[in-house]
This record gives sequence, structure tokens and C-alpha cells, in this order.
Amino acid sequence: MGAIELSTTVLKSYNLTLCEGKAVIRNQNRINGLIGVRNSLIPEEYHNLLAKATFIGNMVNESIVWTTDVFEDIPSRLSDLSGEDFTRYFGILQEALQSYANAFQNAEDRVKQLLYAAITYSSKDSVYCANNKVVITEWGMSKRGDFAPIGMPISIDDMILDHNSTSNETQISDEDTRDNSGIVAHDNFGNSAVINAVATVTDTTLSEGQITETASSNSGSAGNTTNRTEDSGKMKKNKWWHWLLASLLAAAIISACLLGKGCSSSSVMLVSPDIDSTQVVLSKDSLRYVVNNRLLLLITKDGVTIDDFAKSFRQRYNDGKKYILSNPDTLIRRVTLTLPSEERDEFEEKLPNEFAEFGLVVIPETMYKSSYQPNDPELRDANKRWYFDECSVFDAWNVTMGSEDVVVAVIDDGFDLNHSELKGKIVKLYNAVYHSMNVMPSPSGHGTHVAATAIGNADNSTGISGIAPKCKLMPIQVGDAQGNMTTSAILDAVIYAINNGADVVNMSLGMSFGPFVQFAPVYIQKNFRANMFLQEEHVWNHLFNIARQNNVTFVLAGGNENCLIGLDPMQRSENVIKVSAVQPDKQKASFSNYGDMSTVSAPGVRIFNAIPGNRYTFMDGTSMAAPIVAGGCALLKSNDPGLSVAELAQILRQTGNPSTSDVGPIVDFAKALNVEYCDADECSKINERYNELLAELEKLRKNHPGCI
Repeated sequence: MGAIELSTTVLKSYNLTLCEGKAVIRNQNRINGLIGVRNSLIPEEYHNLLAKATFIGNMVNESIVWTTDVFEDIPSRLSDLSGEDFTRYFGILQEALQSYANAFQNAEDRVKQLLYAAITYSSKDSVYCANNKVVITEWGMSKRGDFAPIGMPISIDDMILDHNSTSNETQISDEDTRDNSGIVAHDNFGNSAVINAVATVTDTTLSEGQITETASSNSGSAGNTTNRTEDSGKMKKNKWWHWLLASLLAAAIISACLLGKGCSSSSVMLVSPDIDSTQVVLSKDSLRYVVNNRLLLLITKDGVTIDDFAKSFRQRYNDGKKYILSNPDTLIRRVTLTLPSEERDEFEEKLPNEFAEFGLVVIPETMYKSSYQPNDPELRDANKRWYFDECSVFDAWNVTMGSEDVVVAVIDDGFDLNHSELKGKIVKLYNAVYHSMNVMPSPSGHGTHVAATAIGNADNSTGISGIAPKCKLMPIQVGDAQGNMTTSAILDAVIYAINNGADVVNMSLGMSFGPFVQFAPVYIQKNFRANMFLQEEHVWNHLFNIARQNNVTFVLAGGNENCLIGLDPMQRSENVIKVSAVQPDKQKASFSNYGDMSTVSAPGVRIFNAIPGNRYTFMDGTSMAAPIVAGGCALLKSNDPGLSVAELAQILRQTGNPSTSDVGPIVDFAKALNVEYCDADECSKINERYNELLAELEKLRKNHPGCI
């Protein structure tokens, strides 16, 4: 056909990705040259992957016309395809990106940095398909307000370099970095970073055999993760997290394979297909919302791997387009199965028997929701600081405002990391949905509000503050582009936090229940809690036990259904702190969950703090109560890094103020920080002496009934 025009892009609607201070799209000739010298390493059918960009107009109304000469027939957008055509071309796109990643694996850092920034696509609208070839337009840019562009798979070594970088603060908002051409800086990760925030893990495939080969070179395992480094109690020098990254981010050692080319039948996609909102339905038992075309498969038998299972699975179900295995995790040996929704119930019932040799446990892909109800100068406003007063935060600050050595991880839907309350605090950010370092704000602003409530900056002459303003933040995003939060993403986030040195982890999210559960009498709820979701309960208990062994404290929002805490299986572990919400009169908030599993409570009504865009607002919910407690735990750990989750819970309960409702004591951080507590041996002696005195008093009462 010769050269054809594909589309035109108006630049004022886009953010252009920077590399070394220049928009990568304006480095087109250099990029083509770098690709050209490596064409021999790239299959011929993937040459000319990037469309040619021709700039037109002026600086005010500048546009790009995209052209290509690779197609023989008129191409279609990837977003316009469906069924087998979509699957085939999406696979070709992934294979092409993987081929380019392999070709540049050994390039010098500056070259890799530029190419990872350039070889991206902003959406499926920008990918054109025909004749078993794909061409990308709008590369090196993304639409304003969208997530960062998707690109080549990230190599393990490059990801580790970013996590060890001495400068992990990221600038992702266009407010501070915009110039007249609409360019946004995405590459502010420090000089040692190789791939930067624009480099994203794509939906690629890998063989578990390749994962385990890499993982076996590391000495860590789930069974020997109990020791923390002596100086700070963190795992920064522990190689176990390398093992985890190897399992999640092994894209760089993957052969270029998807549609059967050089690929074993056991291939497993690294990232699951996006969730179709029409597939989110109420479960058959009406207890919760699930993804109707997904199942989580867990292997419980010793001596077998995900690779073994994938090979066995493909022998029975060889249609890789119909039955997609994805998102593998070798710590708990889990993989996600995407399948036709009409077959989901049948597979959930029959797979454990068909694969009995793997001890296969099949659980639904459950939907989670944020536990909130929509609704420094500000510290002078009593209405906005009331939760500081209620929890005696200002008196607690006379002891400590937190330590930079204490890291609070927040697992939530998304974050505005350029907000003034969060600037300068970011370490080891992570997107657990796309297995990348692209962390972006969510439309709800929930994650930003939660993070700022826990550790927001103080003394910055704006807004308000967090409970532990001197501590660091590890933001871990579990919401996808539509805000969906699923079991698989949250599991990955929990594992990441444990393995990357978090001291305290806040989870202001929970299972989304159907109305039948919410309005059931308490005795029925207790029956549900004792008998439902037991497989998920086992998984969460296992992970939180690993967290306890590594002295990582998890703080969970109790939920907003006005029902018992613990209906959500994530909340049943004894190794986490569960938080209910109270209102200013110290009564349980009307929406808050309650009951004997409520560890403590904290203010959860009209909590004022940050939302994206350097703005502030009030929010209600146990989502707001939990980060108050997480911040308090960070203060306590700043004062004594060795405190365990059991000790923290005990201190907070013993020093908390009573509520007349069926919730845990209301936290008082000043009392908690000033409490005199003893070690286990001393406590044992005190308890022994206490019991002796009780026995003596009882003896006196019996011998002298008229006196006592």
C-alpha cells in the first residue's frame, strides 16, 4: 500500500514523556537509529513497530500526524477488534514488545532508559493491526489524566536498581513540571534508576520453570524469613525480596513467546487481562461480589510448582485463548484462571478433583472496596483537627513525631504522590495490578487521603498533617484504571510490603458484601464467620503469620456495613489490628463494623485531610480510622522498633479510652507512648506475683469474712 496516514494527535491533550530533559517523541531520529542497529536481534515481522511522527501546526496548536508503510491492507485499531482477532493481535503486540526488551537487554543504561520511555502505547486505541503486524502511534506519551503508558517488560535487575535508588521521590503530576508544550516529567527517580516511572510491565507471558530457575539462585525462602536486620528491623539487606521480585517480574529472562512461537504449553501471562465491569456480579450465595470469569487457583501439595500445574492444565485444556493462566506467584503458589463466565461454576467444582495431585484449592476472585463514606493551617481549626485531639496526638508528639527509619506502607486504590502532604516521603512505590512502578491518583482520592492521614507532612505551611509526619511512605497501588480492586492484586501488594521493608502496613479496604449479609441477625453473622470463606481465611492467616515473623504490623479497616468484623476472611487473623470507627461523642459510628474482633477504635467521622490536586476534604469511614491507628503504630515503633504486633495491640488496648459501643478501646497515643511496659520475663514475674496477691486476698476474705 505504501505509506498511509493512521491518525492525528493534538498534543495539548497529552503528556509527553521526558528522558534526560527532552520529550522522547522529539528524539525520533535517535530512537530509530538505536533500534536500527539492533534490528538483527528483532524478528523481521516486528520491525517498524513505531509509527513515524510528523509535527504540524505551531506551539499553541501543535499536532502529530502518524504514518506507516508496513501494512498491505487497511489496518484496524486494536480497540475495535474482538474475539479471536483481538486475542491474536494483542498477543502479537505483547510478543513484539518482549522482542524489543530482549534486544535491548544488554544495552547501556542511558540507551535503555530512552528506549523504555519511547516504546510504549497510551491505549489500545493507539495500536493499529493488519497482516499479522502491529504499529504503535502515540508512543512516548499518554492522555492527560490517564495512567502512565504501557511498554516493554521490565527486567529484574532494572527493577531492583530502581528499588535501591537513593532518590525514590517521584513527580507525576503535571502541575509542577508542565511547560508550554505540555510536557510532563516522568523520569525523576534518581541517577541510578535505569527504567524510570514510564517503563511499565506489560501483559506478557512466562514459564514458571524459568521463574524457579532464577529464584533458586537466592538463598531466601518462605520458611526462613523470621530474622530481621539488627540495626533497624527491616529487610533491606535480606535477599528474600529478590526472590519475590524474581517471581513477579521475571520478564527480562522470558523468551519471546505467546502464540506458540518458541514457547512451551505451560506459558503463563505475567499480568491478568483487564476486568470487564459487566463480569462483576453478586455471588450465587448472595454473600459477596466476585469477578464472574475469574478463579484463583492455589497449589497446596509440596514438591510441585506452578509450571508443573500449568503443563498438566494445558494437557486437559489446551485452548490458551479461552482458558488464560496469568499473574503467577511462587510464594503461595497461586495463579489466576480467566475463563468463560458460563463455565466458572463448573470449573470451581471440578478442578480440585481433576488436579488432586496438586492439592488444588479454587477460590473466587473477590472484589474489594474502599472502607469509606464519601462525604498545618487547618490544625488551628478544632473541627478539622478533632481526631488529633481525641487521640492525644499533640501530646504524643512531645515524645516523637516519628522516625525516617520507620516505613508505613499504604495499600490502596491510587495516590497523588505530588501532593504537598506526601512530597519527600516516598520509598519503594509499586503498582501491584500492573507489576510496575507507575503509581497514579485514583478518581476517588481515597488512597491519597488515607496516606496523608497516616504520615502526611507537618510544618509545611499548608493543609494539615498526618499522625506520624516524620515517617516514610511506601505507596502500593491495587486499583486498576477503572478503580477495581481484587484479591489477586491485594495478595501481591501484601507480599510486596512484607518483602520490601515495611514496618507498618495500612489496608483501608475490604470485601464487598451483598445485602443479605449486611442485614442478617448477629447470630447468623457469627455462623457465617465461623463457616464461610475458610479457604481464603487460611491464605490470609498464612500471609499475616509471615508478616508477624518479620515484625511487620498490619492495620486493617473494620468495614462499613454495620455488621460483625471478621465476616471478611482477611480480618480473622490474630496477627493484625482491626479498627472500628467512632464519632466525636465516642459512640460507634453508625456505619462501622463492630464486635469481639474489633481490636481498637479511632475517629472515623469528618476526617479532614488531603485529596489529589493539592486539595483537602472531609471523609468518613473505617478507612479513615485505620490510618490514624497505623500512624500511631508508626509512632510507637519509632520509639521502640522491636515492638511486635501483639505488643502494639496490647498497649493500644490497655491505654485506650473506653467506648460505650461494641467496639475496641479508642486509641490514646500519648498514653501509649508513655506507658511503662516490660519484657516477657519481667511480665511473667509480675503476673506470678499478682496471682500470689490475689490468692492471699482471697484467703484473708475467707478467714475474716466480716472485715473484707
